[in-house]
Amino acid sequence: MPGGSSCYNVLSMGGKMNEIFQKRKFNSLHKKMLKHKTNTKEWRSGKILLIQYCKKFKYIMFITSYYPGAYVGDIVFEGDIPENKRGRLKIFRNKRIIVLCIGSGRQFDREFIAFKTV
Repeated sequence: MPGGSSCYNVLSMGGKMNEIFQKRKFNSLHKKMLKHKTNTKEWRSGKILLIQYCKKFKYIMFITSYYPGAYVGDIVFEGDIPENKRGRLKIFRNKRIIVLCIGSGRQFDREFIAFKTV
């Protein structure tokens, strides 16, 4: 594990701020996904809609085992990223972001999306 390279894998980056982030729309899509507790067709469609909305903004998707207690749909972090931030979230320095758990893998691996809200 030199340099923590096996700690996380960046899956994709991108997005543009084509529209203004709307907390109400995010919350409604998030609740729509969380309404279904099991992996059903409705749950998957809610998850896809939520991810598509998050990808409209500057985002990064990654896999890590740093938050082993996170469940799919959990908001792990919501707040400002400091100016001296290092690591995978350094592209969001001085920005407000949300980190959302969007998938679980083997054992403690979790898939996250971090996206800029302001």
